[in-house]
Amino acid sequence: MRELKLGMTLTIEPGIYVKGLGGFRYSDTILVTEEGYEKITYYPESLEDLIVEA
Repeated sequence: MRELKLGMTLTIEPGIYVKGLGGFRYSDTILVTEEGYEKITYYPESLEDLIVEA
């Protein structure tokens, strides 16, 4: 395990996959700050806002 240091960035990338249907992965980019962290990804977070019509 690595220690997080000021100025580092990391991603959190949860995903869901359904056999025979497909999958979805969402990611947030996080910046380590003096106060803790700042999310620097600005995408919608609700499932309804993330659905792309085919």
